[in-house]
Amino acid sequence: MGRYAQIKVHTNVAISWLIETACAHGNDVRTVSEQGLEAKPSTLSTANTKSGRLKGKARKAAKLQEQNVDNSVETTTYEVTTEEIIRQARYLQNLGASIVMSRNAWRAFKEAVRGRQQYAEKFAQEQPQHKGNAGHIYFLDILRRVADMLSGIVQVHKTSSDQTKMQEDISFEIFNLFEALSIDQADEPMDNLPSDGQVPEISTKPSTRYKPSIKYEEDVKLHCYCFRDDVLSITSWVSKMWARYCLQGCNVKDLWRVTLLSDLAIEIIFKLEDELMKKVKTRENITMYAPGLVDNWGLAHSSLAAFQDTGGEFWQFPTAINFLNISHSELEVSGSREAIAAYGILIQYLTELLVELEARETAWETINGRQGISKASLDGISHALLAVTRAASFNLSHAIVAQLLWDVVAACGLKVEEPYHQVIQLAENCTMQYDSNGVMHPYTSRPLQEEFAALLGWTVCWPGQLSRYVKLRAIDQGHPLAALSGFHRNLWKYFDFDVKEKGHIYDDLDHHPDPEQDSKALSEHAKEFIMPPEDTNFLRKLNPLMPGKLALNLSFLHTELGLNFATDFCPLFVMCHLYNTLRQLGYLDVPWEALDKVINLHVKSLFLGKVPTEDARVMLNRFLLAYGVSPHLVRLAGHNNIGGYENDSYRLMGKPTNKTPKFEWSPKMAIVADYLHDREPMRGTLLRLEKEMAAQDSKVSGHSHTKSLLDSDCVAFLEHIHDDVAHFQQYFETDYYDLVRICGGLLSSYVPRDIQTQIQGSWSVNANECLVFTIMTELSQFSRPVRLGVPAEKHPLATHVAGFLKEYIQGSLDPNELRKRFDDSVSMATNE
Repeated sequence: MGRYAQIKVHTNVAISWLIETACAHGNDVRTVSEQGLEAKPSTLSTANTKSGRLKGKARKAAKLQEQNVDNSVETTTYEVTTEEIIRQARYLQNLGASIVMSRNAWRAFKEAVRGRQQYAEKFAQEQPQHKGNAGHIYFLDILRRVADMLSGIVQVHKTSSDQTKMQEDISFEIFNLFEALSIDQADEPMDNLPSDGQVPEISTKPSTRYKPSIKYEEDVKLHCYCFRDDVLSITSWVSKMWARYCLQGCNVKDLWRVTLLSDLAIEIIFKLEDELMKKVKTRENITMYAPGLVDNWGLAHSSLAAFQDTGGEFWQFPTAINFLNISHSELEVSGSREAIAAYGILIQYLTELLVELEARETAWETINGRQGISKASLDGISHALLAVTRAASFNLSHAIVAQLLWDVVAACGLKVEEPYHQVIQLAENCTMQYDSNGVMHPYTSRPLQEEFAALLGWTVCWPGQLSRYVKLRAIDQGHPLAALSGFHRNLWKYFDFDVKEKGHIYDDLDHHPDPEQDSKALSEHAKEFIMPPEDTNFLRKLNPLMPGKLALNLSFLHTELGLNFATDFCPLFVMCHLYNTLRQLGYLDVPWEALDKVINLHVKSLFLGKVPTEDARVMLNRFLLAYGVSPHLVRLAGHNNIGGYENDSYRLMGKPTNKTPKFEWSPKMAIVADYLHDREPMRGTLLRLEKEMAAQDSKVSGHSHTKSLLDSDCVAFLEHIHDDVAHFQQYFETDYYDLVRICGGLLSSYVPRDIQTQIQGSWSVNANECLVFTIMTELSQFSRPVRLGVPAEKHPLATHVAGFLKEYIQGSLDPNELRKRFDDSVSMATNE
């Protein structure tokens, strides 16, 4: 919610409190509908509930409805005139009685006055004759008059510092804070605001609300200027974020985060524009009621218009666009040299996007009927500008995004190409790690594996450069752009292909014409028309968001494959339980940092929310439940009703429930992963992240109705989520492949051969799980004291296992040998 929505909400809450308080003291209310004007009631329906005892989904739905009971109450909103607002305030003033105001109402009055005062000053500065500003000033004066009338009788209270008293005995100190509503102090901080826990709030949502009746023209004008300020604050925040990223060394660990935040910021801008267009209906109304609004992005707007005017309904690469297509007024505003340079770069970017789009749609987004690279692997700026190349018109937000591209490039300065080199290095590292692991993925992971391989190929060697070269090479003297004939000869040195592959390509294109370059004609053409860039990676080197988005996708896909690998093969799961048991019971005195990190990241799925630390029997039960054993069987085994753990092991481990141990994303990572796999659009991702953040804040604060930061301030929301997604890097840095192989090798080697043969011979399920189950079962029996005050002896097998594990942690065992043991066992199982 932007500035406009905040001002409207605060105004409506303040006016509703005024009228409801006057009605509670015996006054009547005259709405707009009662005066013969149109009323605009809005209602929320109440959901039906089932009676009786509920189970499963029905019980969850009923609980959710109970939590959101406030939203199920029907609410009707009425409009009231300014004269009616004054009449209600005068009625309360004449009563002369002391009236206590709630914290929310006081805050609403404060923010309504502050917000409207700020825009009254802006209107006065931009339009000295106050044209179109009289209505806004008049309503602000109404709020001032209400504040003056009530300042002597209204008091805001907060509780006593003695919190040990019972609720009915709590005393209230009365403070006359209403006089702080003076608009002369509109910028002062609200330090005296009572805290959230000090004033008891009424949880019941009122069935009637009131809002002031304001002229459409005045409301649209306010909305337009609020939209402008929201956008300027968001784009400024994004530019500063990229500037900090470059100043801090352009670390690839931060590249994905600044890109994700930039894409979310762009989506917020589009969301704000959608809300604005619902009110103004057409772009002509924006220029009518806020004539200076478009000036902030005038050059970008003119550049996009020039591009569309040249292309008509169809655009193709290369496109000839004259420098003079941009309006002279925009050149004069920004300075002709700078404006022409920016204009030319944007046109080049748009034309190069045509090649990007063609390369994606022809083959790479779908490979052999399966998902190739996702549409979400393209950054938000490029997605927005692609819409300009495919539509007959464009919105104001597209010009804003074009301007944002220039701002980000300026913020990065000389390091603007560094993200491109960072993502190439990341892709090469992923390829080396992937090849060195020699991972054999199960069949279920094959589609994801193919998508990852396609994205690696797209990143390391962009396929669009070849089709672009062919199009430019096909230009001859009979082509409409004959002056570009031979321009392709300058491109060969920029190709990403190695020497051998370049040779093959050159041989394949030998039958194509290879015209000579006319330097004079090319020079004359460049004086009038915008030339295509020579560098085939122009897009990725100019726009840091494009390689940043590739880095985000690569990191997610690589980590997701690792998570699936750890889920499909159980050594890491069982080792986490065995390691925790040996550590907690004192058998292992050295930490395994990599495994501790995995446990912290996946404690919910591994240990069902909390790591057991004391009783060995509790640790065993938690292992069985997390593995998927029926809780009923675990309960019976714990009471020896089915012969104990050791006597009915097949029933416990051989017949698990549908639940299986999984290594999963964190909640926010799961939301972003859905977006990157094209399962969720960016708008849905933004709203889901907002909801998740509100739920977490509610859980921390203990309040069931915590407002989202997106509902209060867009930049604060972005800063909050910037911190919240920092933990993604911990998942990206965890090598799940190597940990699974190491754990599998340890499990197959640190138990004596005779014991391992005996255990495996008595089980018809996976040997690793059975091995750990046997050790943990014996520990649960062996660790009990023989008599009170006498500690239990150390179990010999657990002592041997812990010593073997300690040797690996301290570096005494060869990791390559352990990896080979696991790979051999997987290969044997696959062949069987």
